[in-house]
Amino acid sequence: MPSPTVADIREVYRARQVVEAGIVASLCDALPTQAKRALRAHIKSEQRAVKAGSVEEYVRLAEHFHLLLAELAGAPEVQGFLAKLVAKTELYKALFDPSKVSNCSSDEHGRLVDALEEGDLGAALATMRTHIDELEARVLAQAGGAHTNDLATLFARA
Repeated sequence: MPSPTVADIREVYRARQVVEAGIVASLCDALPTQAKRALRAHIKSEQRAVKAGSVEEYVRLAEHFHLLLAELAGAPEVQGFLAKLVAKTELYKALFDPSKVSNCSSDEHGRLVDALEEGDLGAALATMRTHIDELEARVLAQAGGAHTNDLATLFARA
């Protein structure tokens, strides 16, 4: 099985940037109270998982945060597409950094929700852009190294 190239990785993260910017724009200053509560509860769950040392739960929650945003935007087609992109980026992380430590931060998620609640589109977009840029940079830093895992090796460990 082939390994993804740096260009493949960049392309998927670029797609996430575009899709998630649209989601953020659609939610900015338009979150009903129930959606705000759902996002805040989700972030609290992320924080509890970190505090408990439950890495696998935290990773699952961190991934799901982005899908929750898409769900709240009310666009099932976008949510499905984003789910595919998130799955690919998680695969890249597993290939190039199998430490099981999530690259997402509940603090970053909290700053994004703050900006959305305040209706500050510029801050919300900048927060999401920086967040995804950092995720990409961490994967690319490992992908550019001498040792990478191919898909066959990754799944042989499972």
